[in-house]
Amino acid sequence: MRRRPLRYALLLAGLVAVAAAGWLGTRELAARRHWQAAQDACRRHDFDAARPHLDACLEAWPKRADVLLLATRAARLAERFGEAEERLSAYRERHGESDAFALEWRLLRTQQADLSGNEEYLVERVRQDPAGAAPILEVLTPSYARAHRLPEALHCAEELLKRDPEHVEGLVWRGWAKEHLERFDEAVDDYRKAVALRPGDAWARLSLGEVLLHLNKPGEALEHFVYLAEHPRPDNTAVLLGLARCRRAVGQVEEARALLDELLAAAPDEPLVLRERGALALDEDRVAEAERLLERSVRLLPRDRQARYALGQCYQKLGRGDLARQQLEWVERLDHDQKRLAALTRQIVQRPHAPDKRCEAGLICLRLDKETEGVRWLLSAVRQDPLLVPAHEALADHYAHAGQAQLAVRHRQLAEQGRARTTTPAS
Repeated sequence: MRRRPLRYALLLAGLVAVAAAGWLGTRELAARRHWQAAQDACRRHDFDAARPHLDACLEAWPKRADVLLLATRAARLAERFGEAEERLSAYRERHGESDAFALEWRLLRTQQADLSGNEEYLVERVRQDPAGAAPILEVLTPSYARAHRLPEALHCAEELLKRDPEHVEGLVWRGWAKEHLERFDEAVDDYRKAVALRPGDAWARLSLGEVLLHLNKPGEALEHFVYLAEHPRPDNTAVLLGLARCRRAVGQVEEARALLDELLAAAPDEPLVLRERGALALDEDRVAEAERLLERSVRLLPRDRQARYALGQCYQKLGRGDLARQQLEWVERLDHDQKRLAALTRQIVQRPHAPDKRCEAGLICLRLDKETEGVRWLLSAVRQDPLLVPAHEALADHYAHAGQAQLAVRHRQLAEQGRARTTTPAS
């Protein structure tokens, strides 16, 4: 009888061990399910959906190299850069600075706008391992696009699509590059494929809708803007403006007016909304109202061709011939600049090393109030010719106007160095 407590104790310990093993087995099974779900979400490029599954995996397996690397990649591609750095630091603490670490570190830095410091390394990695190049191409393509290096962006997007013809981001970036090369029909094809593969992708739908509007296909564009309006984003202005333009073009005047009035109430000095509202007033022969709205639009965005053209029509109706001719002259100058920009872009695609042409393209973009695009062209020009005087002068003026004094001073110094280079006699 005295041995009974010992037997009970041993039995209890056994039961506890069995329960613990069962609990651990269940926890392991749950972690594996989260891992599969995280991988599936990342393959779909749905990094927000992947995040909770990866968090669960990290809780279960905090030291696993593949989990840490996938968590880093997911955070990086979702542009949660602080989180990506934390995951990558955890990887380094446990696994050191491996080859996988070096690649992920370079990709992270490149996405954070350090293309020049990492481009050579990444391009070489693509050359050495073409089969495993997709993660690198996913970063190089938008990085080249942001730098307005259209030939490189287009090439990388096409290489990415060779590896995965259904890569949605690759389709959208290739469409973007073709759009900027004025190959609009080809861009539409890429955007359509992207939307078919991922109907909820707002960027693909918005790009498709805007190009269809540019091609004067408002009826087809309308369905995409309606979809986007029914799935609003934090900044929905572009969607609602596109929807209003479609409704006006297909004759849904009341709906277009309501949308534009709503947008103007929220942002009374938005020039594109003013332009569209003024054009609608002109359609309805409310010429005085159109004049007031279009003049405000032109004051805010002086190089908007559509606003200038509509204002010229407005002055013509009011019998103000001299003012109408002034607007027509503006339109002709803007058209000339736009045609020259398109020609330069085509030439640069054929011969990418062309700093003078890149500089001219940048100057035209600045004249057309396309500041972001203009600065990208100018920066790409000085990458090819570090002492190109006109490019540095234009960048200095731009940064001074934008209140970025240090950058303005730096580019003025480089312009001076460039002038000294041209006046120094050859030895």
